[in-house]
Amino acid sequence: MKKKEIIILAIALIIIIGFVLITSISNKPTAEINVGVIVPLTGNTASFGEDCKNGINLAYEDSNRTNVHLIFEDSKGTKEGTLSAFQKLSTTNNISIAIGEISGSNTLPITDLAQSNKILLLAPLSTHKNTTDAGDYVFKFNEDVEKQVTFISSHLYNDLNISKVAVIYSTTNETLVIAKDTFENDSMLHNKKITTIESFKDGDTDFKTQLLRIKSSGADALVLLGFPVEGALILKQAKELDLNIFVIGLSVLNNPEVFKLGGENATNGLNIVSISFSCNDENTITGAYCKEYKAKYKMDPRYQGGYCYDTLKIVLDIMKTENTTNVEIIKNKLKYIDYNGVSGEIKFDINRNVYGKSYVLKIAMNGKFVDANK
Repeated sequence: MKKKEIIILAIALIIIIGFVLITSISNKPTAEINVGVIVPLTGNTASFGEDCKNGINLAYEDSNRTNVHLIFEDSKGTKEGTLSAFQKLSTTNNISIAIGEISGSNTLPITDLAQSNKILLLAPLSTHKNTTDAGDYVFKFNEDVEKQVTFISSHLYNDLNISKVAVIYSTTNETLVIAKDTFENDSMLHNKKITTIESFKDGDTDFKTQLLRIKSSGADALVLLGFPVEGALILKQAKELDLNIFVIGLSVLNNPEVFKLGGENATNGLNIVSISFSCNDENTITGAYCKEYKAKYKMDPRYQGGYCYDTLKIVLDIMKTENTTNVEIIKNKLKYIDYNGVSGEIKFDINRNVYGKSYVLKIAMNGKFVDANK
């Protein structure tokens, strides 16, 4: 063999060996990582927690990341339960990433802890405007509640030309208090005066006193700012008191508990602001998710599960693409993500809040919510 041929063969051999080494390194399984999921599995918001848990489990199965370990903890739908769950996950389970809670008010108590411990905290459904204030380890996948409230005020004052509106809201939840304050400000901007503002606490069951005041105020519409259980009871008692006015609420009322507790007769005609989420077309990402969800869980999916699916799926996709479980790398990639998911396009502003979501109006008819404009 000629010297030149030997040299060429040697170079080729070196290139092949190098390629094999690089490939073996890139295909080497990444380190193990624990991901904690904090959702309400008991309490008044347990149905939201179940939907979120289902979405997260689907994302996990679809991604097939065997080095990622999910650990679920019950927040019980309270601040105290959320804090206790996070402390257990961070100390006993040594998590690097936390997903939760579904309520912004419940998420806030753990944001500083996540930041100080450099645990990546992903809030899939929080609408509280202060969720990410703790620092760059906190991301919010849902828009501020103010966006929904502005949609409501515009619909009432501009589209329907209603001028006499009453408000009933929960004082227990900080996000709902912000929603009430926002509606007051919007009403002032529209030069409208609210006929009466009534309040209640989560867990209350008798709303007749507040509803009678609303009836005597002469309101033509009611803005209902509450969770499904209390919201359903308010609607039921309003029907019993013959308070027949236009009622509109936030997307949080998009829940089977509203119909289960309120009944079709009392809930028919309820309007809600809904995040755009449609299962109608199986050829879309959302439609495919809905088909898979129904097949596995034998129940209709809701947007909450879709948001939770996206929250985990994005992170798992980053792990796969970057071949890493390093939280710093994941965090930095997440900041600049532009992702088309089940819940629509996902991208974050400079403060790590998602933006650009679209909203539609839905109406309750015969035990389910349908598009109001169809």
